[in-house]
Amino acid sequence: MRIGIDLRMRDNQSAGIGRYAFELLKAMLDLHTDHTFVVFYNQNHILQQDLDKLHQYKQVELVPTQIRHYSWQEQTLFLKVLKKHPVDVMHFPNFNVPIWYRGPYVVTVHD
Repeated sequence: MRIGIDLRMRDNQSAGIGRYAFELLKAMLDLHTDHTFVVFYNQNHILQQDLDKLHQYKQVELVPTQIRHYSWQEQTLFLKVLKKHPVDVMHFPNFNVPIWYRGPYVVTVHD
């Protein structure tokens, strides 16, 4: 199964939605399954040490983008990126799902 993870909110902050998504991804990778994880990340904001950790896993496909969350590009350009890298299920760690995304997805709504 190809599982997509929206990691664009990961930045140099040690807390928040980005950290939640990164820690969730690491936990799933440590399960040593046969799944492929397609990780969409903002190349301008992710820490190099996070990328180094993800490069250790052979089942990770990294998809760099410069599309910020909560932007109009998220609704248009990010949708094109998602279509270019199809997944069986996509995880959006926040409510900002592109409105025209039609694939199966899971969204996390934080309190």
